[in-house]
Amino acid sequence: MYISNVIALVASGGLDYSDSNRRKVLGSLRRCAVIHDAPAERIPADLGLFDRRWGRGKIKTYPIASFTSADQFRTWRSNVRGAIGQFTGEARAAATRRAAKDDWADLLAIFDDVAGPADQGFVFNPRGRIGLERVADLARRDGIAPAAITTADVMRYRDRDFITQNQKTMMNRAAELLDRLRLIPGTAHLLPPEPLGPLPKKCLMGGERLAAMPAGFRAEWSRWRAEYQRGTPSPLSGSSEAKSDSYMYQFDAAVLWYLETVGDLGRADRATVAGLREIARPDWIEAAARSVLARYDEDGDPVDDTDPPRLSVRSLQTYLERLRTLFHRLDCAEAAKALDRMLEDRIFAGLDGMTPQNIAFCRSLVTSVSRQTTFFELPFVLQAKAQALLDRWDALTPVKRHEAVRAGVCAVALLILTRCAPIRIGNLAAIPFKGEKRWLSAPTDGRKALLQIPARHVKNRKEIRAHLGNAGRRDSWALVSWFLANIRPRMIDGSLDHLKATESPALFPGKAGSLKPSTLRDWIMIETAAAGFPMRPHQARHAIASILLNRHPDKIVLIAALLGDTVSTVEKTYAWLDREKLVADAQDLIPTAARILREARHG
Repeated sequence: MYISNVIALVASGGLDYSDSNRRKVLGSLRRCAVIHDAPAERIPADLGLFDRRWGRGKIKTYPIASFTSADQFRTWRSNVRGAIGQFTGEARAAATRRAAKDDWADLLAIFDDVAGPADQGFVFNPRGRIGLERVADLARRDGIAPAAITTADVMRYRDRDFITQNQKTMMNRAAELLDRLRLIPGTAHLLPPEPLGPLPKKCLMGGERLAAMPAGFRAEWSRWRAEYQRGTPSPLSGSSEAKSDSYMYQFDAAVLWYLETVGDLGRADRATVAGLREIARPDWIEAAARSVLARYDEDGDPVDDTDPPRLSVRSLQTYLERLRTLFHRLDCAEAAKALDRMLEDRIFAGLDGMTPQNIAFCRSLVTSVSRQTTFFELPFVLQAKAQALLDRWDALTPVKRHEAVRAGVCAVALLILTRCAPIRIGNLAAIPFKGEKRWLSAPTDGRKALLQIPARHVKNRKEIRAHLGNAGRRDSWALVSWFLANIRPRMIDGSLDHLKATESPALFPGKAGSLKPSTLRDWIMIETAAAGFPMRPHQARHAIASILLNRHPDKIVLIAALLGDTVSTVEKTYAWLDREKLVADAQDLIPTAARILREARHG
């Protein structure tokens, strides 16, 4: 079944649409060919594939070549998704399942009876019903009653049917709810005999990776790991800088992935591997890397959307780099050379910036003055949006209050990215603004605000030191002051978990002291998409580099200093150059014969 079949059925009146809606839906369906860059006869009419590509719920991004606003994209997505749902019968089947009078319906009714606001003493929050409903819908689809559902079932739904991390977290909470419902009398016959328990993590973290390694191998690995983390003494000072725990966790993840993969490929019995040099096999390394690369095309996109790869290309690159360091320090030359060969694969070429998507993003920016204006105005547009909501704060719903906070946070985050330094999201989320170890200092004695991030916190180990510039006549620090007075206190309103966060030095407070980088990234993507300029935070580096380098190609050294990278890194991985325009400008420098003679006469 393909989009062409859906178009034919809608056009013939075979689906339930009014005349006016039919025209709108047909228009959206016919646009699929341009948006997917494929004929309608080759685009599958599959809701799962559609959701994986275009998402559901809040809009974080959309193809700017095809849509001028998030609302326009939302309408297209809704029309196409609804038509596919009707065509495949999934919409009707889902409605029938939700209306069923079965054990799931009884369980949801019991939940409704006991749910209420937490501040009024209720144990169950009504918002938890969303996840519970979703579990019920998926279980009904598979013919599983609530008393028969297992941990494996819920994990399968989490990994197969949920796209974003927030959705997966919602599934974890739904499993907790099913267990907590045991506290209510009269529910025993509706629930599994044994509690589901916390869902196992999809990925092992920290020390869990060490524990998952074979016992014989773990001892030698732990010794090498401890020695490497201490660092090598400098021949000049004799001192050494220890590696961070987060950096060493990457080594743990790389080694564990490698052991698991060669085991899955039948190259070795993971349980019997006992030494580091035993795994320094070029053939094993290439087989493990190829098993991941084979699941991606040349642009770094998954070959099969229905079966997403376990490992991203970027994670694979990191793992191979860590393994190369390991084998190089063990003097396993052949293994290190094999890793060098794998890291030269062209699929890694665009990982540090200029993927086809980033090239398209930068090209659209460089060739449009209006888009450049929009980009640099984003902080103030989002401030205005947040202030408009703050003006009627008492009348806002919790969702709208969250939107106000989100817009205000993103206003300051984008101000720092565009008017101070296009830093990485991890550094941005972790900025302290007060205390002895603050990174962002307020203006003093007529000087501008200063952002100073120590080298040990920066990816390339180079200190970041940059002043917060003003935007023309706009005072950038005034925006930061507005945020500190109006938005930051509201980031922790109504949450006992966050009461201590207001005393923390973090510019963006959160449960763990500061806002998670993943949360800040999601917020920026949501707000920039809503503002008509969908972008990821890291694309600010590409935008700044591309705009400046195309305006001032002779200033690449200064631009590289702004980004904290080398000239070659900026030129190769961060900036898209309009080379056609550069060639045309160069051609204009070529003199004509008449001009040469004229200059000679006046010379």
